[in-house]
Amino acid sequence: MEFSALLKGGCPDQLDTWIKDGRLIGRKRIDTFCNGLEKDIQAVKNAITYDWTNGLVEGNVNRLKNKKREMYGKGSFELLRRKVCLSQTG
Repeated sequence: MEFSALLKGGCPDQLDTWIKDGRLIGRKRIDTFCNGLEKDIQAVKNAITYDWTNGLVEGNVNRLKNKKREMYGKGSFELLRRKVCLSQTG
């Protein structure tokens, strides 16, 4: 089974089988990918099962970090807060 079909299929029980089959291929990159999946197996299974995403939160955190970098560490928290509030309104 292809990994993309596994993700779209919504059946997290097949993930363990896919990881075992992936290891049998014997390719270093696939083995490394399988290690990463196993380190956070519950999160991967939840991503397959549920339609929820934290993309909106991650986008806002990324935007905030970029604003902070623009300031080069200068200015106060109040200035950062104003820049963020102004960027949301206009």
